[in-house]
Amino acid sequence: FLARAEASADSDLARGRVEQGYAVRAGIRGDLEQVVQRYRASVAALERAGDVRSACVQELNLAAAQCELGQDAEARSHVDHGAREAEARGLLSAVALARHLDGILLARAGREAEALAAQRRALETFAAQGNARMQGDLLSHVAELLARRGALDETLAAATRATELLASSAPARARALAVLALVHVARGDVPSALSASAEALDLAERAGVESGESLVYSARASALAAAGAPNAATVRELGRRRLL
Repeated sequence: FLARAEASADSDLARGRVEQGYAVRAGIRGDLEQVVQRYRASVAALERAGDVRSACVQELNLAAAQCELGQDAEARSHVDHGAREAEARGLLSAVALARHLDGILLARAGREAEALAAQRRALETFAAQGNARMQGDLLSHVAELLARRGALDETLAAATRATELLASSAPARARALAVLALVHVARGDVPSALSASAEALDLAERAGVESGESLVYSARASALAAAGAPNAATVRELGRRRLL
């Protein structure tokens, strides 16, 4: 279908949509480098077509993929630009996505309080919209930040709620379960950590992971290590190799 659409795309607007479709497909397949390439092409085509609103949204999708690949400098540039464009046009969902991505980058820079504030602001928007998928995703990020603060009870509540909200979204639920597993490890609840991490890995292998594949393997390895299992290092290495 995409090949036919590409062959018949006779305008930059059409090419932008086709490239977006290829990016989504690449994301399902776990090919992040292709996701970045396709979203970059989509943004360029949409900008040439004068569809600034759509280009803004795809630029933020591009930044999300770059965050996943660790291309933080490029991601920061796109997040800042995309946020300005989204705010100027009143695109509430895009503004919230930009705040979410800002939170990820702030956390990596060690600015955890600002990161938590950004994620919570984004969460408020998606909650007001009734967007369970994004609420769940953001709550898993909030849980990670709370865990760094040692607020384990609050972390457990956020991580558990994230898995509930993502019950029907297997690729996103895998990451949320991985976060929940790590919370259980921190709390010393090894049986629960083993259960959550096993489910996360099973979902990741069957349905793929939208983001955080390395986290899924790390959580499983941590749970196995907490249980004294001899294959913990093997699982961690497997996760590392899958990202190469």
